Amino acid sequence: MGTLSRIGLCFLFLGAVGGCSNGSGCTSDPVPQLRINGITYIDVTGDRAVASELGPQIGTITAGLPAAAETCGQYSLKDGQGTPPVGSKVYEITGTDPKVAVAVSNLDHLDVFTVDSARARSAPFPVPGVRVGRT
Repeated sequence: MGTLSRIGLCFLFLGAVGGCSNGSGCTSDPVPQLRINGITYIDVTGDRAVASELGPQIGTITAGLPAAAETCGQYSLKDGQGTPPVGSKVYEITGTDPKVAVAVSNLDHLDVFTVDSARARSAPFPVPGVRVGRT
């Protein structure tokens, strides 16, 4: 992996874990993220799934991000926490290992969250079983 790739992943990690700070407050929003069944997922691709691709529901967002996210402090997500609205349902995607990607109901669409953003960007999307860009 090249130096620029490592630097980019570092900044992505900082955004996902604690946002960015200039000492006087946040300068950016955290990366869309959630934690279900001990796995932390992020959404950096903006990909979507359709209802016919949903497998079983595996969780629900029960709380927003920890308070430290508002002050750009470091934090760890607990199961059920995330940036999707509280009450959003988390589903397996048919034909995709839930350790790789899940779909999250978010108002009128289904967002795809992945475990590893580098894998998501370098893998030929859609993830097997996910048809991207349809609502």
